[in-house]
Amino acid sequence: MVETATAALQRIRESIAAGAEIPVSALDELILMATESDEAIARSGLTAIFPGLIEWLNDSFTPQAAFYYNEIFAQIIDSCRHHQAGSELDQWLHRYELPDRPSLLRRFEQLPKVMNYDQFDRFRLRRVIWLSRVTIGADIAVTSVLMDGLRRALPDPDRVEMVLVGPGKLVELYGGDPQIRIREVEYRRGGTLFDRLLSWRSVVTAVETEISGLDEGEYLVIDPDSRLTQLGLLPVLPPAVESRGYRFFPSRIFTAPDCSSLGELAAAWTADSGITDSTRSFIAPPARFIHLGRSIADRLRKMGAEQIVTVSLGVGGNEEKRRGESFEIDLLGRLCREGWVILDRGFTPDEERQVEAAIAPWRRSGLPILTADEDQLPSLNRPATSKHGILTWRGGIGSLAGLIAASDRYVGYDSSGQHLAAALEIPGITYFSSNNPAIFARRWAPFSQKSQVVTE
Repeated sequence: MVETATAALQRIRESIAAGAEIPVSALDELILMATESDEAIARSGLTAIFPGLIEWLNDSFTPQAAFYYNEIFAQIIDSCRHHQAGSELDQWLHRYELPDRPSLLRRFEQLPKVMNYDQFDRFRLRRVIWLSRVTIGADIAVTSVLMDGLRRALPDPDRVEMVLVGPGKLVELYGGDPQIRIREVEYRRGGTLFDRLLSWRSVVTAVETEISGLDEGEYLVIDPDSRLTQLGLLPVLPPAVESRGYRFFPSRIFTAPDCSSLGELAAAWTADSGITDSTRSFIAPPARFIHLGRSIADRLRKMGAEQIVTVSLGVGGNEEKRRGESFEIDLLGRLCREGWVILDRGFTPDEERQVEAAIAPWRRSGLPILTADEDQLPSLNRPATSKHGILTWRGGIGSLAGLIAASDRYVGYDSSGQHLAAALEIPGITYFSSNNPAIFARRWAPFSQKSQVVTE
């Protein structure tokens, strides 16, 4: 390797910050690392490309950053198709008449990026296929708003089936809506570069199956800037029908008057006849999760809880979103003085350790600390009563939604929990890191008047 991943990443970011051309040699070096058979080298390249470069660009929410993203990722796709392991990717790209990097960029520029209701017959529409944003928070903050907006614009929404293509865990959030069907497709965020790119095949297959038997005009594919298509760079419909059957929501550059958050922008994008004010984010968990949340809250209230706050300290692996252990310890102490805290233990060993460190001082102080999960509810039994305490909870996203729904408030970092609370219309406080651009907090603010954002 000519230079380290860190050095190559720095050169690229400096060029972008200066508005200059991307240093091709540095980008090629990162791609070469990311496609290495040596796992350690590949991981360093992937880390530089995705968190270091791609997420950095997409968190900027500027036309310039979106331009650089397209330039960079089109090069990544083109390089991978010519790799010895990329023959299948190359075949699929040729199938969609995309023989090279310029063709990828031209196609993206020509994508239909407005929701023009005059361009299709709303009375003929029978099925809308939504491409998941992959992360739960983004699907609630963006995809669900687009879905709600479109439903409100349809003359007879009950006759139009909504198919959400994405991770299976979406069933826990939308499985309670009989009009929404989840079509499971895996996107390996932690996989190799080829794993991520070739996830696209499954998306294409899913879309082909869903439109089979339908005539043009009876289906519509909506891409909310999805990672499944690498933010629109990869197609899911044949070129002959794409302009009529596909719509792309350009979330990173779209603007509208008096709109700041992605939720507001998504509502404006689907607006028809002044429906923006009523369009909202939503979830529809299966009833068992709502019942579970109520059961837990009822037990805590019987034990003496006057206020229940659900808290998540998860940051999705991005440590820059955290405010530190002392802040988390103090936060739990302040919230416990008001009542009981239901503290989500997270989904990874690191999040588990983070929670243990935050509750350790309060455990030593004698504050009641209970533990429960979806399979061990009896562990909640406690003979003594207390108005204050912490219940640590281990469970999936559906049970977390149920707990938030049964709580008086939600508090957490910028993560999926804030969007769950907004969709459930539960008052919430979200702590954003000052490390991100100011526009980042504005865009990812929960789409709810009951939510408060803290950035300092």
